[in-house]
Amino acid sequence: MSEIHQDWASVKQNFLEAFVSSQHFVASWCADCQDPVLQHYICCSSCRKKRCEKCDQHFHKSEPFHLRTMYNEDTYRILKPEEFISCGDVVTRDIPVPCFSASFDCKKCKCLTAYTVTAGKKRVVIITKDGRFDLHFPQFNCVECGEQQFANEADFVVSGWWPSLAKIGSYFVSTSLLEMWRHLKHQTPGTSERKFVQTLSEISKMSHRCATIDRKLFGMASRQYDHLNFLLNTEINGQELFKCLACGKCPLAMHADGNMKLYRWMSALGVDLPSLFGDVGIVDTIKFLEFATKINSAKNPSKKAYRRNDSIP
Repeated sequence: MSEIHQDWASVKQNFLEAFVSSQHFVASWCADCQDPVLQHYICCSSCRKKRCEKCDQHFHKSEPFHLRTMYNEDTYRILKPEEFISCGDVVTRDIPVPCFSASFDCKKCKCLTAYTVTAGKKRVVIITKDGRFDLHFPQFNCVECGEQQFANEADFVVSGWWPSLAKIGSYFVSTSLLEMWRHLKHQTPGTSERKFVQTLSEISKMSHRCATIDRKLFGMASRQYDHLNFLLNTEINGQELFKCLACGKCPLAMHADGNMKLYRWMSALGVDLPSLFGDVGIVDTIKFLEFATKINSAKNPSKKAYRRNDSIP
């Protein structure tokens, strides 16, 4: 172990110098067109490439979630998803959410054909592992007749964007983020949803994007996504979540959060919401009261209840 620490100590200064030097402009070549970039370039930390302004715009207009920074001889600037460089100046473009149609069918020419995705006027908020992104609502354009169709809920879901509201809205969460959050709260049952959302906000700030993330909408999307996985596991895959390999269908003991994350909304939010999971995990209140009545009726009413300090003969 001491050798590992010594190795780190010997190279740490080199790492520091390399990191500092990477934060300023150095004449280079475009990774795509191979032309020299002598005045400015755009460095993408997501695809690990430096590009000229033309190649950057051509590539990243369909990859808005990449983290990009423009460097020139004097300064650098972190670029937002809809910001690009043209002749050395920052310009904005309307960028749609990357989305594909679940079943595109042109209602005008009645043909099953290719389509293009363009940006609509409506704004959309997308939450990913890299925080909040503000983009435009996607619309599909038929390449044959030009007929336009806006994306619907199914299009967003199959594209990996989980809605926070049942009806089409403007707030979506990446399913990869929800999957990470689902595993995180399962492995660490005490993890705070509030702090997790605040962490995403801080990540957004680092990229100079809007950092406001609605925790209630995130929580709604998370719960509905968990319920979808529950339905997939039980109704499609036939899994029995509370079946023990040793005990069978009636475990001798269990910890509910070890099998699935359960929340006490009545005490936490002051509202009595219906359970998405039915009586799986936590039994229905009526069934519990019936069971408690049955147990209490079997007690011997004549038996004296002794206190701690009572002497028992």
